[in-house]
Amino acid sequence: MEGQDSFEKSQNKQKRKREEDFESMEADESMEADESMEADESIMSKKKKIMSKKFVDESIMSKKKKIISKKFVVETHQIGKISVDVVRDDLFPGGTKARALCPLMKKSQMMEFVYPSPAYGFAQVAVASCCAQNKKKAVIFVAKRKKLYPYTKLAKSLGAKIVQVPVGYLVVVKKRAKEYVEKDTKKRFLVSWGASDPILLSYLSKEFKKLAKIVGNRRVWVCVGSGTLLKAMASAWTRAKFMCVIVGAKVDFNKLPFSDRIERTFESTEPYSKRTENKFPWTANAHYEAKMYPFVKKYGRDKDIVWNVAGDGIK
Repeated sequence: MEGQDSFEKSQNKQKRKREEDFESMEADESMEADESMEADESIMSKKKKIMSKKFVDESIMSKKKKIISKKFVVETHQIGKISVDVVRDDLFPGGTKARALCPLMKKSQMMEFVYPSPAYGFAQVAVASCCAQNKKKAVIFVAKRKKLYPYTKLAKSLGAKIVQVPVGYLVVVKKRAKEYVEKDTKKRFLVSWGASDPILLSYLSKEFKKLAKIVGNRRVWVCVGSGTLLKAMASAWTRAKFMCVIVGAKVDFNKLPFSDRIERTFESTEPYSKRTENKFPWTANAHYEAKMYPFVKKYGRDKDIVWNVAGDGIK
């Protein structure tokens, strides 16, 4: 959890440290494919903070690794001729989904939280981060690789037990995780892919309702994979319109009960497993929300809200 007590200072940095990452690859039976490293540098632009009472940056970690406040951080960024408000959940320990996972763990009698994760998924970090804060055990199931992917390394550094699954297609990883939980259902909780459990959706929606008056009927840009965030947002913000960017998933928006509030959808041509070369003016996850930026730049409007889920690590 190193560095989690310095979120306020990190906002004033103009550059982030370089993080090493690996070229993505699909899991196969042999697992013999080579992995190469490439550098990624997140570039921060000058920004103006909105200091309203509901958007004050108070997401600070104490030395005891407890969250002092769960308020949100927003920054106004100029993109060409438009100005957008960016919700910076990359500054929240574990990202947006940790906002649901942490309160769940705090109230739960379960001692182990098990998550089947793709190597490139950041939810594994959210699970590990929240377990560390709540004295629970995180168990992350991932496809076996020659070297752990940086996100899995980060989860491990936060205390998670990493279980590598040979022949690691995600369907196999999910099956192994489920089998592990079924051996002791009184102590083990299986976090579904994308943290899409109904109880977690409920916690997220409750968190998002804190922003309902500010969001109002504005347009919200959000990445869609499992659909967890979009569903929770739609539940919390009944007048908002959504600009959805699909990353690595198949989504039938017509089947959603709030489909009339989906203003427009886009689909990234880059696979989820590939790190994009797009550079945000703020820290964004190269596998996920960074792929939203070209669409925001081209189709965004003044006063749009852009949701930044997690960034590339816990800062």
